[in-house]
Amino acid sequence: MSQLSNNAPGADALGIAVQAENLFSASWRLWAEERQAFVDDMVRDGDEALRELQACKAPFDLVGVEQTWIMARTKAYIDASMRMFASMFLQAEEAAAEAASFRLPD
Repeated sequence: MSQLSNNAPGADALGIAVQAENLFSASWRLWAEERQAFVDDMVRDGDEALRELQACKAPFDLVGVEQTWIMARTKAYIDASMRMFASMFLQAEEAAAEAASFRLPD
């Protein structure tokens, strides 16, 4: 956070700008990490599904593999979305608490 005192001219605006930059950076890192984890899981699940498809003996086996893969991908998507939401919500709460200590210029 800014080293300026809360009473210095421009301290509030600078503090808010630094806070916004920190929030954006943290959100961007979180999104990049979640995106990479989602893609890694998708590749792993896809490889597993391909192995299972090769072992299928009947059309019903194919449908079962497909449904299992779709359920796993849907769950992974929802889980990643919820983790991102929870993390960004906490960051926003922290930012709001920090912003309360700054006052906007008159």
